[in-house]
Amino acid sequence: MNHTADEAEVARLAGQYGPITREHHELHVSAESIDWWQGLQAKGRRAEVILALARPGGRVLLHTKPFYPPGTYRLTSGGVKPGEPIEKAAYREGYEELGLDVRIERFLGVITYAIQHEDVVIPFTSYVFAIGGDGEPHPTDTHELISGYRAIPWSELPAVADELESLGPDWIDWGRFRAIGHRFVGRLVAR
Repeated sequence: MNHTADEAEVARLAGQYGPITREHHELHVSAESIDWWQGLQAKGRRAEVILALARPGGRVLLHTKPFYPPGTYRLTSGGVKPGEPIEKAAYREGYEELGLDVRIERFLGVITYAIQHEDVVIPFTSYVFAIGGDGEPHPTDTHELISGYRAIPWSELPAVADELESLGPDWIDWGRFRAIGHRFVGRLVAR
């Protein structure tokens, strides 16, 4: 099965930033969730970047949006546009969602997914980066609807993943999907 990872670009990034980790996850989701994923796929979205922004004091930045369940924060992520280089997507999303000229400190790796409901399977890929950037975060793309940021110790990322996995029924598929990236970063970034 094609898991959508751009192997040539992954090899180039690994050569530039060092060894990477790979994971694959199969997620079984509801009919409503698979419809959403099919809509995303129809728009050409087959991949995203996840950005773990280091903050002073051994912390990592999370964000929230007004329509998330109360108290829900997560790592920054954003879509890779069709034909867009992965590294360019990381810089663009860093500016749009954080308002910062970010620098890539490390390409942590690739998470591939098979998102499934009955006989429908949607492949998706997350390219995960540890980044740095100076200044206070603020979204530059108002369509992002980011309503707040908070910085937590890196060691608390597994607890954030636990919270995401325990969201209510309307958010559980999204929370399970998002938790994977938080556990991935939490295992790989020792601060």
